[in-house]
Amino acid sequence: MLGSVRSRLAAIWQRGPFCLAFVLLAPFGQAGAAEDRPIVFAGDRDYPPYEFREDGKPVGASADLAKAIGDVLGRPVELRWMKWSEAQKSVLDGTSDVLTVFGKNEQREKLYDFSEPTFEVSFSLFVRSGDVGGFDPRQLSGRRIGITPAGWPKTYVESDHPQAVVVFIDNYEDGFRRLLRGSVDAVIANTWTGYFTLREIGISSIVAVPEPLKRVVARMAVRKGNQELLTQIDEALVRLKSTGEFDRIIDKWSGRQVVLIEQRRVWKIYGAAVLALVTLISLSFAVYVGRSKRIALSREIAERERAEEELTLFFNVSSDLICVANTDGYFTRVNPVCKQMLGWQDSEFVGKPFVDFIHPEDVDTTLQVIERQRNGEPVKAFVNRYRCKDGSYRWLEWVATPAIGKTVFAIARDITERRHTQAQLIQSSKLATLGEMATGIAHELNQPLSVIRMAADSTLERLEDGDVGSEYLRRKLDRINAQIERAVGIIDHMRIFGRVAEEKPQAFDPRKAVEGALSLVTQQLRLRSIEVETALAERCRSVSGHGAQLEQVVLNLLTNARDAIGSNRDSSADAGKIIIGVEDLGSENKLRLTVEDTGGGIPEDVIPRIFEPFYTTKEVGQGTGLGLSVSYGIVRDMGGTIEAANADGGARFTVTLPALEDDKKSGPKSKGSGRAGE
Repeated sequence: MLGSVRSRLAAIWQRGPFCLAFVLLAPFGQAGAAEDRPIVFAGDRDYPPYEFREDGKPVGASADLAKAIGDVLGRPVELRWMKWSEAQKSVLDGTSDVLTVFGKNEQREKLYDFSEPTFEVSFSLFVRSGDVGGFDPRQLSGRRIGITPAGWPKTYVESDHPQAVVVFIDNYEDGFRRLLRGSVDAVIANTWTGYFTLREIGISSIVAVPEPLKRVVARMAVRKGNQELLTQIDEALVRLKSTGEFDRIIDKWSGRQVVLIEQRRVWKIYGAAVLALVTLISLSFAVYVGRSKRIALSREIAERERAEEELTLFFNVSSDLICVANTDGYFTRVNPVCKQMLGWQDSEFVGKPFVDFIHPEDVDTTLQVIERQRNGEPVKAFVNRYRCKDGSYRWLEWVATPAIGKTVFAIARDITERRHTQAQLIQSSKLATLGEMATGIAHELNQPLSVIRMAADSTLERLEDGDVGSEYLRRKLDRINAQIERAVGIIDHMRIFGRVAEEKPQAFDPRKAVEGALSLVTQQLRLRSIEVETALAERCRSVSGHGAQLEQVVLNLLTNARDAIGSNRDSSADAGKIIIGVEDLGSENKLRLTVEDTGGGIPEDVIPRIFEPFYTTKEVGQGTGLGLSVSYGIVRDMGGTIEAANADGGARFTVTLPALEDDKKSGPKSKGSGRAGE
C-alpha cells in the first residue's frame, strides 16, 4: 500500500515540483468546512466480529479502524450500522460517505471507488473436530450441508455440488448446534464470523477444514468520483501502519478472528493469524476457566446434546408435519413427514417462500395469521391448503407458537380425508333433514297448488257460461302466476339447501340463514301450535362460511326444539314457544345466534356429551344422533363456538361466530312475536 502512495507522489513530481507542493499544501488550505463535517461510515449491523451492535452501539474491528482513520485525519467520525443493503444505498445517495467491508468486482467498480485492502474475508467448511482428517471438501455428494438461505454458500453448493443435500439454517449458531447433534455433516460459514460465533456460544469441538473454500480481499469504498476522500483514507491507513496503531487494532481483535492486512502480506498473515487465534483461544480458556468449571461445562454440554438428540428423535418419528419457520416467510427446517405428506424433499421445501405452496385462495388468511403471530398470539386449529409435488392440494390443520424473535415452531396435521368425510356427513344430514320435513314441505306446496286449481276451475266455469271478460282472465292468470312463483321459490330453496357446498367459503348474512330455515319448518311448527318469536338485529355484519350449512345448523336446533316441546307437552299444556335471535356484538367482532325453547331443558348429565356423534336422548327411530355433532363441526370450521345450557323452562343453544371486518350492513327489521308463518 505504501508503495502505491509513493508511486502516486512520483507521478505528481514528474509534472513539476510546484504541483507536488500544491498537493502537499492543499489540505491545509481546505481544512475549514471539510473538516467540520464528520465522515459517515456505513456498515452491517449484524456481521460480527467485523461490525455489529453491542448494547445498541456500533462496535467491531471496522468501528475501531474508522475511529482511528478519523483521528489521523483530524475529523469527527459517525458510525451507522444498518442493514447491509441499506448501507450500500446510503453511500450511493450521499447520506453516508464510506462503506466499511466491501469486496471489489467489475459491477461494483462502476458505482464505487475502492481503498487499499483492509480485511481478508474467507468462507470455510466447518466440521466436528474428529472428522477433519476424513472430510474432503471437494467431495460433498450425499453430504448434508448446512447453509443460510441466501449468499455465496448457497450459490457455491448449487453450482459446484448439486448432489449435496442442502439443509437451510437460521443462522450460524443454529447450524453449529445441528452439526453438534449430527443432523448435518458440515456447515459452510464465513471463517472469522464462524469462529467468533463458536467462541460466543462456548463450543470448542467444531473447527474449520484447513483450506478455505473461497478468499476475498475486502476494502473500504466511496461513491464513484469521491477521489479526495479516498486518497485521505488510503493515506490514513499508511500512517496507522507506520505508527503502530494498525497493530494495536490487530491485537485487540485477534482473539475474535479478525485480521487487518496489507495487500502484499495477505496470505502470510492469514496462516499466522489463524494459528495465533487457536493458541490464544486455548490459553484464554485455560486461564479463565478452572478445572472444575471445565468439568461442569462438559457435563452441561453433554446434557444439552442428549436433550437435542431426544428432540431430534421426536422430530423425526412424529406422524405429523413438524417445522421451524421464520417470520420472513421461509421454512428453515422440516421433519421427514414433509416428503410423505406433500411429496417434497427437504431441499425443495426449505428455504423457499411458503406462500409458493399455499393455495391462492388461502394466502391472505395465512398472512393474517402470521401477522398475529408476530404480535405474540399462538395459532390454534388454523386450516389452509398446501400444494403437493404432484400438483394436488392437501388440507392441513396448524398449531403454532407465537413468534420467538423471528422463529416460529409449528405442527400440521393432514385433515384432507377428515374434511371429505365431514362433507359427506353434512350432506347426508341435509338429506335426512329434508326427508324428515317432507310432510311439512308437501303441505307448503299444496297451498299454492290448491289456489291454482281453484282459480282454474272458476275460470273454466265462466268460460262454459260464456261470461268471461278480459279483465277477469287477467286477474285469474296473475293469481295463478303468483302461486306458481311461490311454489318455485319453495322448490329452489330446497334444491339450494340440498346441494353439496363449495369448498371456498363466502361472506353471507346470518339472518338469511335463519329466515331460510324458518321457511322450511314454518308449516310443521304451525301444525304443532308452536309459537316462534324472532329477534334479528336490524344491522348485522357478515360471517364467512357457507350459508346453507349455517341454515342446516339452525334447522337442527329448531327441529330439536320442536321435538323437545312435543315430548314435554301434555294435553292441557299451553302452546310451546321458540325464541330465535341474531345479535351483532360490536367491538367484540363477533355475532351471536341463539335458539331457546320451552321444552323442559336438558338433563345436567347429558350436557357434557350432547355434541358427541350418535349420542341422542330420543326414542329409537326418532333421530340419528348426528344433528348436533354435525352442527358442532360446521360452527367450528367457521371459527366459532356452539354451547348448550338450560334456561327458564327449556334449553338454550348459543352459536358465536367471528364477524367480518367490514361496515355493518343494513337490513330489514325482523323483530316481533307471533306464530310461525304469520
